[in-house]
Amino acid sequence: METMSKLKKAVALGMGLSMVGATLFGASAAKLSSYPEPFVVGGVPAANLAVVVGADAKGTDTAGAMDIIQGLQQAAVVETPVPGGQAKVRLTGAAVEFGTPTDLLEIDETLGAVRDTFSEFDLDVLKGGSLSTQRGVTKYNQYLQFPKLSTYSSNRVVFSEDQNQNVGDFLFFRDNNEVVTWVLQFEEGLTSDLDTNGQLTDLDDRHLNVLGTDFTVVGTLVKGNSTNPGRAELLLLGGPAYLTLGEGDKQTVSLDGKEHTVEVVVISETNNEVILKVDGQTLPRMKVGELEPSSDGTLVGVEDIVPTGKDTQSSLVGVYLGAKKMRLLDNQWNDSSFTVAGLEVNNEVVESDDVLISLAADGAQDVVQSQRNLLTRAKIERVAVNISADGLVGDVYVPAGHSLSEYLDEPEALVVNSWDLRYEGLGDTGTTTLKVQSSGRGEYNMRCVNQEGLEYTFPLATVDPPTTGLFAGDFVSNENRELVWQECSHSVANRNVAVRDFFILTNLDGSELVRSGPVDQHCFRSTCNDDSAFSAVYEYVSYDATNKVMKWQDLAAGTLQFVLGSTATNVGRAVSHGTTFQVNGDEATLDTNISIDMDGDGTLCDSNSVPLLCEGGLIVNFCSNTTSNGITGTANALTNNALNMTLQVCNDNFDTAPGSANTTILLSVREASAANNIIGLARGDVLNVSLKNLRNEPEIFQALTKYGQLVELFDPATSDVPEELTVVHPLSQRGAQVFLTGGTTQRTTVGGQTSQRVQELGVGVAKLDSEVKNVQDWNAVVVGGPCANSAAAALLGNPEDCTEGFAPGKAKLKLLEHPNGNVALLVAGYSGQDTRAASRALLTGQVANVDGAEAELIVTSLSDVRVRAV
Repeated sequence: METMSKLKKAVALGMGLSMVGATLFGASAAKLSSYPEPFVVGGVPAANLAVVVGADAKGTDTAGAMDIIQGLQQAAVVETPVPGGQAKVRLTGAAVEFGTPTDLLEIDETLGAVRDTFSEFDLDVLKGGSLSTQRGVTKYNQYLQFPKLSTYSSNRVVFSEDQNQNVGDFLFFRDNNEVVTWVLQFEEGLTSDLDTNGQLTDLDDRHLNVLGTDFTVVGTLVKGNSTNPGRAELLLLGGPAYLTLGEGDKQTVSLDGKEHTVEVVVISETNNEVILKVDGQTLPRMKVGELEPSSDGTLVGVEDIVPTGKDTQSSLVGVYLGAKKMRLLDNQWNDSSFTVAGLEVNNEVVESDDVLISLAADGAQDVVQSQRNLLTRAKIERVAVNISADGLVGDVYVPAGHSLSEYLDEPEALVVNSWDLRYEGLGDTGTTTLKVQSSGRGEYNMRCVNQEGLEYTFPLATVDPPTTGLFAGDFVSNENRELVWQECSHSVANRNVAVRDFFILTNLDGSELVRSGPVDQHCFRSTCNDDSAFSAVYEYVSYDATNKVMKWQDLAAGTLQFVLGSTATNVGRAVSHGTTFQVNGDEATLDTNISIDMDGDGTLCDSNSVPLLCEGGLIVNFCSNTTSNGITGTANALTNNALNMTLQVCNDNFDTAPGSANTTILLSVREASAANNIIGLARGDVLNVSLKNLRNEPEIFQALTKYGQLVELFDPATSDVPEELTVVHPLSQRGAQVFLTGGTTQRTTVGGQTSQRVQELGVGVAKLDSEVKNVQDWNAVVVGGPCANSAAAALLGNPEDCTEGFAPGKAKLKLLEHPNGNVALLVAGYSGQDTRAASRALLTGQVANVDGAEAELIVTSLSDVRVRAV
């Protein structure tokens, strides 16, 4: 069970948030085209990498091995995005992004809080125009207006679980909540006379553009008067293709790449009807404003019928192909209330859209006519549609790479389907990783990268021996190696760092970071002016009393030695990463205890608690202490058997600071079982984040903070395996990428300045075959054939004839996968020159097209090599 649980920790962290909500299992078969994988993956060399050459091999084999090592070192470079230079998705064409470089759309921030109004200056589909009637000319403008209240629970990017139990980041809309309001504003007012039937006669056949589609006004209705206003209706018909035909006329047009033929069979002037034939199909009789589908579903609409009453000139009909019909209804035209479900699109009521038509009497008085008060002239000032989310199955969760319309029960809710909202995920800022990971059942290590790019792994807490409590540091086998993060208490006599203890140095230079909160509870930094300072973790190794030389081991950067000061003051100065830290101790007991100015503020023993500052401005505060924190030299269990920590991001790193508080993740490492010597970090001990269980992975929980930190907890079902925590911290705040689209777009990735960090292969990668007892224990590149390299012979089954399968002028490259998951690459030829040519083929990339595990090389010379897949 423990082995299976360990396998489940191979999670997709540090891989970018495109992998949020997923874990990595399994691997595809190794192939030469992927070289230098699996020996170097993502710029990181395999931990058990070996390049093996025969102990008695010729110099040509050794030269080939050197070429391979050089190539692997060239590939061992990690590129990290520079903070502020993050890579972004860009939609070119008809699209505009909500967030900007100076105003990110933050996680859990409403769209309208960043940008609430879009106009024709943003998208062409919102282009306005002018309308002319016999009563005057007015300009009209179109807008899309998004709710901007910060408390609005919809219209934001969230980290959550959708209805299908998928966990990840989504563009979220709460069911039946407002998404946006489309507004059609008439600057001078659209004025028309009304006839006795309530029709706005001056608007007949007037044309306007609605969200990128040309429409014609084919019907109007206004009821009531100024005292008793009634309903107002507008009926619009439009489409991409418009034809004017006479009786008997036939015309062919192209629509969406397909040819359509429209023929007028007959026009009835008496009944004001028309019969059309489309693509050979005769449609039912149609009046103005009516729609009918053709045989392939293409909608046909009649925009107008113009009878002539003359034998010499046929009547005319206006026809839209690919027609769209829109009916807008407001039950009371002079108030500010929207009429529920007041929109019809193509004869279907859109239940999620509400309509407002603002209309007023214009000039002429209400008159008495047929014993009823009626308007004789009216002016339309504004038309608005309030568009709400109506999901297929409740709330709407739009994953990255998708659009809102895909998840609506009625896509017609978008009024005219020429615009949309598209989510393209979170910005790629580059990341750093902090881990709280087990080292056996009773000990945790912490791993993080500091601001200088140095990776530290150090003992964090131990449950040992049984029933005695939780200790900070390494107490396995009762070694009592404490982790110290607090200076001694006010007196240099209370020296608290002993030989073999671990301690943290952070160059705060004073009071830039001020800790708040009781030491036995969760604490945080109330002032964060210097979260870019460096931190280092050391082990106090030894003191040479004869030469007064003290030795510390930087756990990431090597040994630091310095000479202690005068015996009178017992003060020395250690220089770490360019900062001087005072050290004090009694010369007679320097090999036992010392005190250190751990924050570099020039004052020894002021009880300051020193944070660990990690890459990207991540602050780790250690909050729980013992009463003396080891000051007496005797190990003390942590208060309440818990090590409380906060992982903090200062608010000045945010695009918009959330009030005065900094963002924190609260952690508690605890003694899960003293009797069984088990350490723990339960879900209830990871606070300030909402952990979601991954689908089909009951032991994996994830959360995302507003800053964009991905938090993953491995919480095994079995009680004898410790939990583990991974935090993928962005190098700068992640912004959510949401676009308003209005037509054709193209997706590209732009930007993203990077810095390169070379990953040293290290001493010992090159090995003789005599040093490799079992080649399957390594991810190994084996250079030379079975005659010259015993590791190669083992890979090929130790053939009796070591030349079997080899021929002069030929070489082979062959990948072999072992049952334990390790991989070997055999690089071998008949002669030393053949082997060296195969090595150089790897270096020059000649195997890039070999989509398999084996290749044969025809070697004429080192510069003339042909590669053939086998």
